[in-house]
Amino acid sequence: MILPNSVPFAALAPFLPQLSLVAIAFPAYADGRGFSLARQIRRADFTGEIRASGPLIADQFAYALSCGFDTF
Repeated sequence: MILPNSVPFAALAPFLPQLSLVAIAFPAYADGRGFSLARQIRRADFTGEIRASGPLIADQFAYALSCGFDTF
């Protein structure tokens, strides 16, 4: 399942201990909400894979890594 980037972190947080992968949708390369969500997930000590799904551009790669994404 790919989560929309508009999912509030509070709604996702209770399920994180049961997950090994979180895939976050990017509906457009200019929509940065997925970066914020990934950062919140990492700050909650999630150690599984965080995957970005959608039209990201090469210039966003380094920032995505710094936010906690593992795969694109």
